[in-house]
Amino acid sequence: MKRIITILMVAAIMLTMTACGAGGKQPNTSDVMKKITSETKLPEMAEVTKENLSIYLDLDTKKIDQLSYSVASSGVDGEEVFISKMASGTDMNAIKTKLEARRDAQSELFSSYNPEAAAMIKKAAIEIKGDYAFYAVTSDSTKAKKVFLDSFK
Repeated sequence: MKRIITILMVAAIMLTMTACGAGGKQPNTSDVMKKITSETKLPEMAEVTKENLSIYLDLDTKKIDQLSYSVASSGVDGEEVFISKMASGTDMNAIKTKLEARRDAQSELFSSYNPEAAAMIKKAAIEIKGDYAFYAVTSDSTKAKKVFLDSFK
């Protein structure tokens, strides 16, 4: 009887450790970006790389493991989608604060010449999921956020 109880306890512990182990699916940011691009309406977009990221966001590129970031090519549309996987141990609250600052600055900038875009920017989706950061300004930011969150399932 002791042997059966011991085996059951070991099995329960192993199941618990397996469930908590890897922390779930870790999607590739470019795959998520492709899905968002295909499922939401976006204007022509330009890719932002680590090399020119500082024009848009003040982030330490050495702490970025993966980056997919696109902004509206025209410069008069407010759409942009940012997805990053940060290095383990990165202060994700600080990243969220920087994304919120980006949203606020863009909203203020656009309010003077494109009030529709400014209103859209105010509704931007910002999400932190583990080591991933997400920021989307689209005509349907809620849908873009859902695609991002579903990529972890």
